[in-house]
Amino acid sequence: MVRNLFFLLIILFVSSCEYLDGNSTDDKIALARVDNNYLYIEDIIFPFLQNDSSLIIEIQTDQWIRNQLLLKVAYENVNNVNNVENQVLQYKNNLILFEYEKITYQNNIDFLVSDEELNTYYENNIKDFVLPFDLVKALYAKIPVDAPDIGTFRKIIKEYPDSDINEIRSYCFQFAEKSFLEDTIWVKLDEIILNNPLLLINDKSQFLKRNTYVENVDENYYFFLKISFLLFQVTLIRVLRLAVQT
Repeated sequence: MVRNLFFLLIILFVSSCEYLDGNSTDDKIALARVDNNYLYIEDIIFPFLQNDSSLIIEIQTDQWIRNQLLLKVAYENVNNVNNVENQVLQYKNNLILFEYEKITYQNNIDFLVSDEELNTYYENNIKDFVLPFDLVKALYAKIPVDAPDIGTFRKIIKEYPDSDINEIRSYCFQFAEKSFLEDTIWVKLDEIILNNPLLLINDKSQFLKRNTYVENVDENYYFFLKISFLLFQVTLIRVLRLAVQT
């Protein structure tokens, strides 16, 4: 395949390309031609610190001819060329539209927005700022039913923060299948209780508002949840304010 392509390029080079030795075409100085495509002297890029202009012209002319021959072979062998051209045109149109919209936006928008305008917009569109999940600060542990001293662990996690967090962490480190013990961090409630029977409760928000401690058990595990703070249907602005306060 590579050998056939090599011979094809040689044939194309001999039959299709031509060094024009500075001949003039349409009032431009043409350096080379492949079929109906011309390379002009004004297309050559001269590096700022390069003095040997003849070498630059020779290198870039050879590279241009090679690229033109490869493109010719590609156009004759690539299927669905029209689809590629349509994609290029669409990309070009999108770039033009983007630049136009950017200029229009920059020329017509006043970027100075007062605090009063921000607050008014927020109050009028508060539903758009409601997070689609509930946030908690809580302790959570999933403990095998055959773990020792379950009663003791139940007591210290239920009484937290009046109990020792280090005791809770030590027990979970030894026996917990899964745990989350950073109650200073706001996290998604559903991420903490993933695969917990608590998810089967129809109205978690009302249930958890009345119960800061929840315990479930199945045939394999105990599930403990101790909630320090709970936020349902919270807005993004309130979350940011709470983050600043804490």
